[in-house]
Amino acid sequence: MSEINPRQARYADMYARLTDQMQSVRIILEQMEGHEYAAISTYMNNMEAIARFYEVAGGSLSEPDFLNYLKQKDLNLFVEILAVGRAVSLMKNLLVNIRRILETDSGLSRQGTMPE
Repeated sequence: MSEINPRQARYADMYARLTDQMQSVRIILEQMEGHEYAAISTYMNNMEAIARFYEVAGGSLSEPDFLNYLKQKDLNLFVEILAVGRAVSLMKNLLVNIRRILETDSGLSRQGTMPE
């Protein structure tokens, strides 16, 4: 029987954490897809949770050996993480542009002051 070396054990732990976290993200995404929100703060909190997940996952994926491990172990999870990252980037860009448009439409200047 072959023994698991420390690196393999570490990667197995990282993989288990990513798998658990991705399950939580899936639940949030399902809620966000088809539900109306009574408060924008709830929606934004969900977006922040997804963004935090991607920051942590991105850190793990930046390690080339773990990246290869994940691709071999669970290619679907790897692709799903990338898709979440793309969605987060798109949503952040959308929100930045909405804020800019709302500030422009309401007459706010770059300094955040109202015109007289």
